Amino acid sequence: DLACQSLLYAFSNGPKACAFGSGLRQGVQEGRTPICTSEGELGFVIGIASLESQLMKISVIIPVFNAAAYVEQAVASALAQTETGEVLLVEDGSHDGSLAECRKLVGTDKRIKLLRHPDGRNLGAGASRNLGIKASTCSLTAFLDADDFYLPGRFAVGHEILDAHSD
Repeated sequence: DLACQSLLYAFSNGPKACAFGSGLRQGVQEGRTPICTSEGELGFVIGIASLESQLMKISVIIPVFNAAAYVEQAVASALAQTETGEVLLVEDGSHDGSLAECRKLVGTDKRIKLLRHPDGRNLGAGASRNLGIKASTCSLTAFLDADDFYLPGRFAVGHEILDAHSD
């Protein structure tokens, strides 16, 4: 989205903000590809690891089967991670009100999406994870059971490892 309020230029010493306007025209004229970060800043793809790590987001896939009492805590723990770009709830034909709970959660945050198997059938955790993978839009994927939750900083070590080995 070119309506971003600031422009990120990445130099060898890291990102540097500059005013929106002539910098955008110059960057596009130089053949760089403009991108918009999830934080609403405009930047250019030029292959610097520090910029790439800022843009790296994770799709958290949560298969949900008879977990109405737990799914809200699972979703909240996933959304609390700064790396979470989306949460995909895959409702797997529950009989306990899980579908209603998932629908309620979808309305609370635009990053939460609800998926179901055809005809609302129960196909199991594996098929639900696969459905989530097919629908995911982020560069990385993580799984979380609906009756579990992430602790703060869940992805911090993995993020450091990926930053160190961006090649």
